[in-house]
Amino acid sequence: MTELVGQGVERVDGRVKVTGAARYAADNELTDALHGFMVMSTIARGEILEIDTRAALAHPGVVAVHTHRDMRRFTVPAFPYTKGFVPMQDTRIHHNGQPVAYVVAETLEQAQEAANLVRVRYRAEEAVVRLADAMDEAFLPPAFRERENEYVRGDAEAAFGQAPVRIERSYSSPMQHHNPIEPTPPPPSGRTTS
Repeated sequence: MTELVGQGVERVDGRVKVTGAARYAADNELTDALHGFMVMSTIARGEILEIDTRAALAHPGVVAVHTHRDMRRFTVPAFPYTKGFVPMQDTRIHHNGQPVAYVVAETLEQAQEAANLVRVRYRAEEAVVRLADAMDEAFLPPAFRERENEYVRGDAEAAFGQAPVRIERSYSSPMQHHNPIEPTPPPPSGRTTS
């Protein structure tokens, strides 16, 4: 590893990606396949009052539009999903962008266009947007329910009370997602070609 530190290393798939020559899963043409597209909630918390799928169903190429009214019923396992849910099982909205309908059509473009025609009316509720405000609802693994989950050494409150300087501050960091672009298999030789 030490001979690589500080050295420029050519990515095997770099050239084909930056030149547009890389092929991805979506580049493959599938015949005799239907395509689906989700309709997502536009509120963060509340209830679906009405879903109108008529315009979407009338759109060219649309085969079906599924909602909570006709989706197969699933049971969420008790463990480890003590407070989990399965989307499109009822009218309850748990988070922004929750799937509320699924459009199936002959092409992806038809499914996307029809999804824009689905009209959903909601009763919005105030959403809990800070983790600190919902700690009583946080999932706690069974192993931690049976024993103390916090390591304590000394008396922090007493130390803070005696400290000549006391700084109180809250820090947070944004959500981080590792979403790499689809990996491309290297050329047969294992090296890129010009």
